[in-house]
Amino acid sequence: MNINWDLLGDCLAKRYREHLNIKEPIARYLVLNEKNLDWIDTQDSNTESFETFSKEVNRLELSINLFENLLLFEDLRYEDVGKEDFPIDMPREYFRFPAKNDPRGYTAQNLDSEESKKIENVIRESRESLRIRNDENIARELMHRLEFLSLFSYFEAFLEHFLGSEAWGGSEDKKNKANQTIMRMPLSDAFKFVLDELKKPELLKLVTALNGSIFNILHFAYLVRNAHTHNLGKATNYVIEKGLNYGSLIEQPIQDAEGNIVRIEIVPSIEGMDMRPIKPGQYISLSILTSLLRSYLLELAYILDASIGNV
Repeated sequence: MNINWDLLGDCLAKRYREHLNIKEPIARYLVLNEKNLDWIDTQDSNTESFETFSKEVNRLELSINLFENLLLFEDLRYEDVGKEDFPIDMPREYFRFPAKNDPRGYTAQNLDSEESKKIENVIRESRESLRIRNDENIARELMHRLEFLSLFSYFEAFLEHFLGSEAWGGSEDKKNKANQTIMRMPLSDAFKFVLDELKKPELLKLVTALNGSIFNILHFAYLVRNAHTHNLGKATNYVIEKGLNYGSLIEQPIQDAEGNIVRIEIVPSIEGMDMRPIKPGQYISLSILTSLLRSYLLELAYILDASIGNV
């Protein structure tokens, strides 16, 4: 895809021109993901919308990183004493209410068989419901949910504020209209609407060059957000129907060794990514999708912010 960088400005050209020379979609994503393992610099923000979004994401990552690092440090500590299975079968003390482990408090007590049995029951149910065997990943999946729902909410709020304040001028009537407009749309449609309002076709070329499935990612994220908000993270026939109609979900034939189709699976339509099939009544895992959102939402917000700086 030919992009006229002169229409986008030096800032966007410097950030993306060389990146788009990476041909393989998965390689392009991995490079982008690695680049976004960093704090967002708000010093050069062109809009209050992007500055607020960046600060919220940075604060969110403080908590996510703390949790991930504590698990990592404990895993390394166990490895040092020759125990390699900490992530698989974590000591049950780690799942207790902290007040019961704290020797400085009056509620501290030893882990007895009754409490241990209750913890085992919760872990067993979690393994079955989330389809996860690894103890550490059960906890990590729920942190992914926190990160996923927060990122989604922050970006939605960013689009709303950006549309009302930057694209439409910032009057109270325009801000109210922006709120009503963004909140009633799937995230994919909301983002496309904001792009259209800027009347800069090269921006659409840029975001689709970053990932040809970018609108499928946003639409699938919207469906998953609804499932995790309203249906305990489980897919429904309605979610699948909406995804198939939009194209963010597709039917994928599974063949045997002879080439015969043995079943049809419903999978996300995201280039270069191999994700779990989506089935009614089954939990939709968030690990890969959260990583995708973390990388691409930051870039989409940056692109919109930079577009204002190059008007």
